[in-house]
Amino acid sequence: MKKLFDINSDNYDLRLDKWLRINFSSLNQSFIEKNIRKGNIKVNNKKVASKYKLQLKDKVIIFNYSDEIYSHQIKRSSIKKISSKYIDLFDSHKIYENNGKFYGKELT
Repeated sequence: MKKLFDINSDNYDLRLDKWLRINFSSLNQSFIEKNIRKGNIKVNNKKVASKYKLQLKDKVIIFNYSDEIYSHQIKRSSIKKISSKYIDLFDSHKIYENNGKFYGKELT
């Protein structure tokens, strides 16, 4: 299945491979490179390199498009909470400088 995407001002001046990674998070770089090389992904119906900088009103055409392969999942950042035990341990071992002298607790 063939799918056409218009480049707007939000995507202007991005490299083609970066645009694909942003819009289709499931794709890895080797898949992108291979499909650009094979001509499965074209810009304005012409083969271009992955480093091609997209211009306003360019049309990206994906010839082997499928919703399964070209999916996009929003990546959630995982914030890990540091245990208060380790925060207290860190705070008790802080070293600081005051008028050229170092102060702090010896590490055990």
